[in-house]
Amino acid sequence: MRLRVGRIATACVLVAAFITSIGTPAWAQPGSISLDPTHGPVGATVTINGTGLAQTTAVSFAGTDAAFTIEDDEHVSATVPPGAETGPVQVDTTDGSATSDPFVVQPNIVVILTDDQRWDSLSLMPTVESELVGNGLTFTNAFVENPLCCPSRTSFLTGLDSHSTGIYANDAPYGGFSMFDDQTTVATALQGAGYETSLLGKYLNHYAVSAGTYVPPGWTHWRAFASEAKYYDYDLSVDGTSIQSYGKSPEDYSTDVIASIADTEIRSASPQDPLFLWIAPFAPHGPSTPAPRDVGTLDGIDPWRPPNYNEADVRDKPAYMQAMPLLSPEDQATIDADRQNQLESLGAVDDLVKSTLRALDATGRLGDTIVVFASDNGFEWGEHRREGKLVPYEESVRIPLVIRWDRVGAPAANDKRLVENIDLTPTLERAAGAALTPVDGKSLLPLLQRQRVPWRQHMLIEHAGGSPQPIYCAGRTHKDVLIHYSTGEEEYYRLGPRADPYELSNRISKPRFASRIATLRDKLRSMCTPRPPEMPAF
Repeated sequence: MRLRVGRIATACVLVAAFITSIGTPAWAQPGSISLDPTHGPVGATVTINGTGLAQTTAVSFAGTDAAFTIEDDEHVSATVPPGAETGPVQVDTTDGSATSDPFVVQPNIVVILTDDQRWDSLSLMPTVESELVGNGLTFTNAFVENPLCCPSRTSFLTGLDSHSTGIYANDAPYGGFSMFDDQTTVATALQGAGYETSLLGKYLNHYAVSAGTYVPPGWTHWRAFASEAKYYDYDLSVDGTSIQSYGKSPEDYSTDVIASIADTEIRSASPQDPLFLWIAPFAPHGPSTPAPRDVGTLDGIDPWRPPNYNEADVRDKPAYMQAMPLLSPEDQATIDADRQNQLESLGAVDDLVKSTLRALDATGRLGDTIVVFASDNGFEWGEHRREGKLVPYEESVRIPLVIRWDRVGAPAANDKRLVENIDLTPTLERAAGAALTPVDGKSLLPLLQRQRVPWRQHMLIEHAGGSPQPIYCAGRTHKDVLIHYSTGEEEYYRLGPRADPYELSNRISKPRFASRIATLRDKLRSMCTPRPPEMPAF
């Protein structure tokens, strides 16, 4: 009797299993899934391909729920949701789940690069202060590897030192547009990763020799100064196919024109492709010209008179500095006026930042856009009897650098580590999931993510070409700097607020620092390799 009951029970189970198998639709259990595309920005539409998708109940990108539409049993379309990070896409159905290979969420990237802006001028830019500094990471020890427009910009674009790019100056034989190898840059890397790329404004010195007909590799849209970069009376190249000329009217003011183009680029771009905008206004480069609305806004500003202004005793400086006369009252008045014009010209740059952020917000991009604000070099306002850049002193090599990326989710902060312009390319390439190009710099992503990581203790500054300063290599740390000139002259300064932050006392001959100087010199030899053209071994 027990045997008969057992047989009957077994038969019932088999029949139930058979009925279940023939009664379950083929689409209930999802199979493996694939994605098209496999990378893109927040807001992009992704097609999920597979089987058994008709009863999809949820889609998530690395754990973040996404809106989706069931197309048929083999296709579901989903929108990359705000807050999503790189990771697998999961599809849940009424009868199971399936997971894809990682989807790479690519941030939009906006770089705003000013011209000759000092690091200590951000307080006069309310939008930069509130929206970028107030929501990002400010690098308080940011420097350029070479304090001049063309070499600095090529380093920004490649992540390479001047001795790697071969661009040491603005003019031949040491630099300029025609000497730059533009085949591998952050633009080519990002375009190769699917980015829609745009350069607006200043490219490199002497690009005008191309008459605006040349578009370097990597740029989808090109609105570069095709003439000498100016505030009025200039030309812009339109994708290398035509020239747009601007005159003297207020609406022709170049910073505002560039801001308007950026706004249009952002608002008209497809949500499918991540954006990379390189926005490079001429401001505050001299002859500095404020927008009409900003003229006179800083009337009455206090004169700039730091301790090293019109330095009285330069006997410890190199010969080229000793040859510089004291600033006359007329010189000082000119520098004061130039300074006010420079600072007033930043008003329109601040407006550019505001309009760019508004366009990003209006198109739903701001929450996952890396916004970088920086300058190509610093500027002296009478320090060491000078007005300008080029030299290895603090006012010339130090720059503003602020990065906002809301996806990181960290509060506003300052970072004191030594960073350089060569660090931007590896940062952006890694954030974009792009193929990495050879660089001399370091990715700033760990710093943006507030990680504790080993970091550089020494950095290189180098320059060749121009006058009156000789060719030089300099090695800087947090606490001191050693400068070696091609003439054999050297300078050594103890830095920091409790030492000699204004570089007034050259201690190269002080016996108490001999050991430290020897150590720095050995380090400098290794960093400054190969040496700049015509620089003797040291």
